[in-house]
Amino acid sequence: MCFNRHRKRVGGALAATRWFSVAAKAPPTRTTAGCGGTAINARSFPTPVFCQGFSLVELTVVLLLITLIASVAVRETSELGFQVRYEQTKERLEMIKQAILGNPRQIVNGQQAISGFVADMGRLPNSLRELLQRSGDCSDDAGDVSQAACLGLPTPGSWTASAWNNDPVSQLDDDTGMHYGWNGPYLSVANNPADDDAFSDGWGSASNDGNYGWRFESGLNQDKLGNANPADDQSDPDGFVRLVVQSLGRDQIANALPTNDYIDDYPPNRFADDNTPPDYFPTPLIDKSDWLVDIRSGISVIFKKTLGASGPSPEKICMKIFYRTSNSTIGVLVSDEDLSNDASAISFDAKTITADGSFQTIRFNDFRDSQSSAGAVPKAFVPIGSLAIGIYQFDATSCKTSTSYYPADRKAPIQVDFHPHATLPVINW
Repeated sequence: MCFNRHRKRVGGALAATRWFSVAAKAPPTRTTAGCGGTAINARSFPTPVFCQGFSLVELTVVLLLITLIASVAVRETSELGFQVRYEQTKERLEMIKQAILGNPRQIVNGQQAISGFVADMGRLPNSLRELLQRSGDCSDDAGDVSQAACLGLPTPGSWTASAWNNDPVSQLDDDTGMHYGWNGPYLSVANNPADDDAFSDGWGSASNDGNYGWRFESGLNQDKLGNANPADDQSDPDGFVRLVVQSLGRDQIANALPTNDYIDDYPPNRFADDNTPPDYFPTPLIDKSDWLVDIRSGISVIFKKTLGASGPSPEKICMKIFYRTSNSTIGVLVSDEDLSNDASAISFDAKTITADGSFQTIRFNDFRDSQSSAGAVPKAFVPIGSLAIGIYQFDATSCKTSTSYYPADRKAPIQVDFHPHATLPVINW
């Protein structure tokens, strides 16, 4: 507010009024030098300034929370990695199974396609490497299909069992039209099949036995409790011919008891009928019914015979089944109808068919290997695959020696597909 001197008439007299200036009092200014610095007051001494912060306890809690979150994240990441390896193990086991038995989802002309190691070789593989390369080699290429073929050449060759190569040796049997022999590879790998980990499980297992770190037991013959059964693999109904292919899990150690963790063997072990240890054994990847077809119930054939000029004429007939044997050759099963049921000798007989113009269904059973001796146990199973079946005129001696087809215009056996877990085919002849 400003005041100046001026004159003012007051009561006729001039009064002198003083104009003067009064400066308004301003608040003191404060300047801050920052947290931990001082505030400057224009009319006072500098005063310290303090900042708001965290206590040591608060910092400790924050660090603990960060550590906890980080540990959970690491664990979840590890669990995800374990799950990926576990799924890869399952996927590779399925690939192995399909390589041996064929792909059940592959359909040709409305029916499951016949493929895989068993369909070509008539047996289970002796190692996983057999799915990648052919085992054994003959000095003569004509005998590469098997050791039996090599040694059975007109000039017997020499067989090297330890040799491995990639060349298929599938051969055609002219009499039956059946192909047989190794026709792989049945698994495709980028690595060298000779590497210890060429087809390992998801955990990166490895071994130098041709099984790439998998637990492998071929031709395992056990009863329902896992006890060894010495009976004929393909004849005894209580014998369970299995193939075990098992991953030893993350720890690569055989574990009897499941722990519900990734260290468990896969497929998991199973126990005796009471489902308790210590009687446990590996769950097979391939069971007997997966690769063998039970023929004990017999095979039915539908015939229609035109009535002959001289009227109905009965004839004796028999059946032969051509299949792939375990030594990669063509075996023959014959129906003998042992009516005497005598274990010391086989009384060969045959079925009777009458050419009367009607449809007739005849079931053939009691098949025995054509190379078996008298009293041999009937063959109960044949390997899956495309087999051949022929009907022959019985020569009054045995079906083994019968060579003339029935009827006479038939020139060769017919191809019949035998699938696992399926009813036996009914053949229209």
